[in-house]
Amino acid sequence: MQIALYIIWSLFPLFFFLLGLWALLEKKSNKHAKAQNPGDFFMQGFFVLVCVLLSVGIDRMILPKVIDDEMTLNFVRIILLPVVFYIAGMIVGPSQSIRIAKSTKPGSRGRDR
Repeated sequence: MQIALYIIWSLFPLFFFLLGLWALLEKKSNKHAKAQNPGDFFMQGFFVLVCVLLSVGIDRMILPKVIDDEMTLNFVRIILLPVVFYIAGMIVGPSQSIRIAKSTKPGSRGRDR
């Protein structure tokens, strides 16, 4: 079960890195005017990767020493990654809010028609 769980956990950062690569290729192709920022996906991928590595470290080094019962150990392994995500998210904090810049000429939009 451990290896299967690690494989599933590793799919999360891989997903974000593939999204970042997709956004980077989309930005380079100039096909879409509203291309996503690839840097955001890569930063999220690194955050998730660190959380996964931390979860694997906790699972390998700490959990077997603390929990003796196999059923309880498996349950804790399943909820370990979401708990690490939550704690790391609370430590790192939310991402910066997106602000819309104000127009330099108020009221000029739509009057030229």
